[in-house]
This record gives sequence, structure tokens and C-alpha cells, in this order.
Amino acid sequence: MGTIAPDESSAITDAFKLLDAIYLEASVLGSIPQAKTGSLRIMVGADPVLFTRYLPILQALGPNPTLIGPVGTAAAFKHGAEPTYCDSYHQFFSEFRVNPARRRPS
Repeated sequence: MGTIAPDESSAITDAFKLLDAIYLEASVLGSIPQAKTGSLRIMVGADPVLFTRYLPILQALGPNPTLIGPVGTAAAFKHGAEPTYCDSYHQFFSEFRVNPARRRPS
């Protein structure tokens, strides 16, 4: 699990095939606190059979791992989703900072 470019993920797949090994791409939104609580958002790039086989492991780290498509697609999806995700959080927290009336009372 990590953040790498789609072409890097595809290259890893090719290298693993030469070793007769398997590779699942699992891009995540979240960090160590979410991993510890099992609440990561996990996007998987893999063969559907491998996804199903390793789903229980993925579910230990996040409640709803999602198969995006073959290896490379989850990394591409995350690279597209993360700026939007971060921007939404930035807008949300900026609203509270700029407009004190919207803050929850202590």
C-alpha cells in the first residue's frame, strides 16, 4: 500500500510476473491513524480473482475496499481523486476559519 505512479505500479507487476509472484495495487486515502482503526479508504488495482482472495486482509484495514480495475487503475484514480479530496477538506476547514458563526460552540 502506498502512493506511486500508475506506470510504476505496472512495472512492478511485470517484475513480479517474472518471479512468478503476484501483485495487488492498493492505493489508500488516509494515514497511520486510519490504518490503526481500520478506516482507510482502499482502492485496489488487481485481477478480480486476486482481489476476492485478498479481500479479508484489505477489509482489516478499511471497511469497503473497492476494485477499481487492473493494476495501474487504482493509482491513476488516486492521483485524480486526491487533489479533489484535499481541496474539499481545505474548503470545509477554510469556511470554519473564515466564518466563526459556523463553528460549533465549545
